[in-house]
Amino acid sequence: QGRHAEAEPMMTAGFRLKRGELPEHDPSLKDAYLAWADVKLRAKDAAGAIERMRHAVRCGAKADDVAWYPELAALRNRPDYPLRSSP
Repeated sequence: QGRHAEAEPMMTAGFRLKRGELPEHDPSLKDAYLAWADVKLRAKDAAGAIERMRHAVRCGAKADDVAWYPELAALRNRPDYPLRSSP
């Protein structure tokens, strides 16, 4: 609801808790990275959203996973979009 400055520290802390002792690119983290990408994009930080999407892809995220976050479709035209094979 426009409170992006508050959301970022909460996402950082929540991600740290979710990750725990898991490796940075554990498959169970892909949805957390995609949710974080969504928050970044809503905060008008497209580069930050792309970076979180790259992490999600390293965790095994595919176009079907990204489709759960329709706002991320706005990033498809960027040359650095990490899912080139996405529809």
